[in-house]
Amino acid sequence: EHSQRFVVGSSPSAENWLSDPEICAICLSPTTRHLAVAERGEKPSVTILDTESLRKKKCITIPSGIRSKDICSLSFTANDLYLAFQCGSPDWKLCVFEWEKGLMLHCISTSKDAVLVHQIQYQAATDDAESHLLAVCHQNCIQLHQQTEKEMTEQKIESAAYQSEHTWTCFCWIADELVCGNSGGDVVVYKHGKFQNKILSKSDHCAITSIQAINDKAVAIGAEDCIITFLHRTTSSNWNCICNINLAESAALDAISSSSLNVDSNRQSVSADSEHPILSASNLPKDTSEDRNKCIPCGMSVDSEQTRLIVTTHNKQIYCMDITHLSKSESEIDTDFTSDCIQKSVSQPLGHFHVADITGMDICIRKPWIVTCSSDKSICIWNYMTRKLELCKYFNTKIYSVSLHPSGLHILAGFEDKLKLLNVLMDDIQPYKDFHIVRACKECTFSHGGHRIAAVNGDKIHIYNTYSGELISILRGHNQKINSLYFSLDDTSLISAGGEGAVYEWCMFNYNRIQEHVNRQCPLNTAIVTKDKKIYCTGNTPLLNEIADSQLEKEVDTGCTEITRLIISHLPQRMIFASTINGLIRSMKFPLTTDHLDYVGHLGKIERIVMSQDDVYLFSCGQDGCINIFEIRDKEGRLPSSQHRQLQSSSIANLSSNKSLLSPSKSETMLYGMERDDWSTEILVTTSYLYEKQQLMTELANKVDELKLHNEYQLRLREMHYQDTLKEKEDKFNQELKQQKLKYEVLKDEQQDLEMEYEEKIKLKEDQHSTQVQQLESFYQTQLITEIDKYSELELLLNSKQNEWEKDTVNKHESHQVAMNNLKEKFESTLNSEIMRTDKLQAEYDLLCREYNETKEQLLDDFDAEIQELEGKYVSILHEERESTLRLKGENGVMKKKFSSLQHEIDDQLEESKKMNVQESNFKKNIGSLKKEIHHLDDEMLSRDNIIGEKEKQIYQLKKKNQNLEKHKFVLDYKIKSLKKQIEPRQNKILAMKDQVKTLDVELETLHTKNGQLKVVINQLNQQMHAVQKVIHAKKEKTKKLQVITSKFGHDLSQIIEHIQDAEKLKHFFVSRMYSKSKKNALLSFVDHTEFDVNKDVLDEYERQRQHLVLCVESLKRELSKQSKLNQKENYEIMRQNVRYMTEMQELRKELKALTQVSSSASANTHELNDTEMTESGSGADTQTQSLRRQIEKQEAEIARLNTEIDLMQTNSHTYTNNNDEE
Repeated sequence: EHSQRFVVGSSPSAENWLSDPEICAICLSPTTRHLAVAERGEKPSVTILDTESLRKKKCITIPSGIRSKDICSLSFTANDLYLAFQCGSPDWKLCVFEWEKGLMLHCISTSKDAVLVHQIQYQAATDDAESHLLAVCHQNCIQLHQQTEKEMTEQKIESAAYQSEHTWTCFCWIADELVCGNSGGDVVVYKHGKFQNKILSKSDHCAITSIQAINDKAVAIGAEDCIITFLHRTTSSNWNCICNINLAESAALDAISSSSLNVDSNRQSVSADSEHPILSASNLPKDTSEDRNKCIPCGMSVDSEQTRLIVTTHNKQIYCMDITHLSKSESEIDTDFTSDCIQKSVSQPLGHFHVADITGMDICIRKPWIVTCSSDKSICIWNYMTRKLELCKYFNTKIYSVSLHPSGLHILAGFEDKLKLLNVLMDDIQPYKDFHIVRACKECTFSHGGHRIAAVNGDKIHIYNTYSGELISILRGHNQKINSLYFSLDDTSLISAGGEGAVYEWCMFNYNRIQEHVNRQCPLNTAIVTKDKKIYCTGNTPLLNEIADSQLEKEVDTGCTEITRLIISHLPQRMIFASTINGLIRSMKFPLTTDHLDYVGHLGKIERIVMSQDDVYLFSCGQDGCINIFEIRDKEGRLPSSQHRQLQSSSIANLSSNKSLLSPSKSETMLYGMERDDWSTEILVTTSYLYEKQQLMTELANKVDELKLHNEYQLRLREMHYQDTLKEKEDKFNQELKQQKLKYEVLKDEQQDLEMEYEEKIKLKEDQHSTQVQQLESFYQTQLITEIDKYSELELLLNSKQNEWEKDTVNKHESHQVAMNNLKEKFESTLNSEIMRTDKLQAEYDLLCREYNETKEQLLDDFDAEIQELEGKYVSILHEERESTLRLKGENGVMKKKFSSLQHEIDDQLEESKKMNVQESNFKKNIGSLKKEIHHLDDEMLSRDNIIGEKEKQIYQLKKKNQNLEKHKFVLDYKIKSLKKQIEPRQNKILAMKDQVKTLDVELETLHTKNGQLKVVINQLNQQMHAVQKVIHAKKEKTKKLQVITSKFGHDLSQIIEHIQDAEKLKHFFVSRMYSKSKKNALLSFVDHTEFDVNKDVLDEYERQRQHLVLCVESLKRELSKQSKLNQKENYEIMRQNVRYMTEMQELRKELKALTQVSSSASANTHELNDTEMTESGSGADTQTQSLRRQIEKQEAEIARLNTEIDLMQTNSHTYTNNNDEE
């Protein structure tokens, strides 16, 4: 939730109101405790406020010697002690104040050649608390000023390393570095006055408008292309671009993101809701891309926690971004993730605002809605109870006025080219009826019952029936444009006020004038009527006129400037509210008295004010594009409704003796939790919208069914996978548990061994400690004895010293007494001499007084003589005046005689007037008869006016056509001449073309016949397609079930391969898991033979393959049994031969030992014989092993062949299922 708090700059009273009030600069201190607000004027001033209580702590005015009328920029020091002002033209003075004391410390000129200064800013934190560094962004250069208490010196910046023709626009401090941007799109860094590097350069050279430091390693840069660039420091001189945020795309394509507002100050601006309105690029008008509607950043600020960045733009919008990820270090930052987070977090915390001034506003009776129209060609509907934007619609033409039907279902809007009646749908505003006669209607309204429409067309008023759109009447009488329309409470009369100073009351039954009053000297802006049929109107003078029975009864001087709008509260009508041209809202007690209160409403003219039906809220809008909501309370703080009295608890200052205006209370339950049963909940919905919703619901239901089936299948697969993983995890866990138990036992044994070792060590340490303690005790006892001896010796010395000090003090006291007596005698002698001197001065003073008195008496005598002379002079003048008065008395007598004669003439004229009255009565009778004739003529005129209007339109259109024809006539004449020259060769071509056309006609006829035949074929094919689609749908269902079977078969096959070596286990697994119908997990349990019509060829092939595999298995078993018997026999023979060979080898070894001394020839022969025998035995064994290996290889090849056949069957099944899916 976001809240708003308001700061009123200047005094809200009309006497102190500035002619051009505007807050020109604001600044928040680095500690966020103080807020400085600068206002322009004849004497610009700066107000410093406490941010918690918003109370004024200090108000500083610019010295009179400075001629500037505004303040460009403000900046606080890091410790909040000093505040610097940058004054505007023509002086461009930089003033530094110690603001708590109101003392100006320094005043220097920053722009000698009167070039614009954009910004000033202190360095955030410095090592020296008494010295501060201030940077000034001059249009031609960047200045640095070192500030101390005594002086302010300018530091030089080395700009030779970076040269640019572009002007500087903005800068910011990042620690001790200065980041500066210019109008060419470059951003450079200076450190200690020296150029470091260029960190950004815009390719389109658009100007940099704002730079904001996020922390010591991140900075945000805004430019004129509506893009905010976020840079992050990687090293001391390198910067990495994190992301670029385009505010124009966010404003055009994203929803208006904002939350409900909780406001606790004097006003509340309505915000938008992200749930309802979406401003898409197609919904925006064409000229929203102009500069005035661009989202160019003009200011940025970071909160104290460095989590959010607030951006203000030129088109009066406020954006918020989440920058929490930028506070991390470079190693922790993921650029893609951070960019996505920032892009998604772009929102408008206070909602969407009108881009231009608001021109019209109205309120609904049956719904808590207000409607506004603006110069940005948009109509917005706001909910003033929830503070949310319900609907927003952009149009292509300008809108001057708007009115909301009491039911809230229709809107009347005055466009530039026509008057439109619009329907308010659930999520859109659509035109319902157009009134082309009324153009550029600046005043339109529904009656309180909603059955009539009143719209201004220049100096005429058109009355329409709301539901039929029929023109009921046209009210004529005004000579200039009509500025105000107002229906009475019972809808029996309509009040209109015009620019010529006329106010009329029209009867809504016969559409004649009931009352009228004309004052040509006062053009009127607004007029209202009360329950007792009294009209109150006002114009460009501060006089509020009260009119009853066409007579001016009273003029009340409001004491303010020009009033733009008046509104009176509902029954019993105790208050009147007035809006002024300078943004004030004035409340006045009714009946009118001199009591009133003024409240600050807007910056500039207030266009409209309306009031809720229960007199609780007052709404105002103006040229500043804001909508303000005020709450009305009586003097004691009570609300007029019992419901509001229960829900609203807070009270704010009184507005008048009876009621007061204030913003919505701090109670959140009132703002967001309040519900009223009497609000209407009806809405308009089109049939196409309902049909689309129904189609969407059916599509979503089908998707839900498909997702359910898919999820069920996925769940089954996951269950199977999880069961396998569970078994694996259990086995691993059991193994680890056994290992851990073994480790635990080993560690327990080690622990017991360590405990025994440490117990022995502790015993040794205790013995050592006891011996050390005994040694220390003996050592410290000897030291204590020596210290006691020293203490006794020192005590004796102290006593001797004290005796000596007492003797010295007695001697010094006696000498001091003697010196005091000597000084006393000396000063008594000097005092007597001073007394003698004063007596002499008193005698001299008496002499001077006597001389003064004598001179005073002489001067008085001189003055008396002068007074007597003047008295004689003025007495003579008095005689002359008396003579002139006597002469005037005579003339007065003559005038009295003339007056008496004139009185007689007046009496004669009175008699003549009586005669004229008689004639007047006769004339009135004639007038009555003539009025009836006029009424009949008016009816005829209405019909003829309509005919004339249509004729004039036709004439205007014909004139336009005539003008266009005359323009083309000359061109056509010239073309005719040139074409005549070209006609003859082209006529031959035309004849040839005609022949070609005839042949083409024949071909066309044949093609038409073929086309008809093809249409018949297409219809037949469509029917066949529908039939094929049904078959495909059935096959898809079958393939889904086959997929389940194949997945189960694949799973079982993957498990059965484990038992491929063991035939018995293979058979047992196949029968128990795959072929058994009784078990749940068996393959046959998933197969329903009645449901699948499998091809007979496929079944025969499957049966043939199975029989072949069975025969292969049986033959392999036979061969295996035969081979095993042969192997046993061969193994037995090999064993016997090995035993025989072993015995022979032992005998030969014995013979070798005996025949060691035999000759080498005999030993060689014996060795040869042994070797031949060994090779013969080894060769026999090798032949047997090779035959066994060959048999094993054949068996392995057969197993591989069987595996390949199984894999082929699996691939065939998968291809079959995939083909079915594709069909």
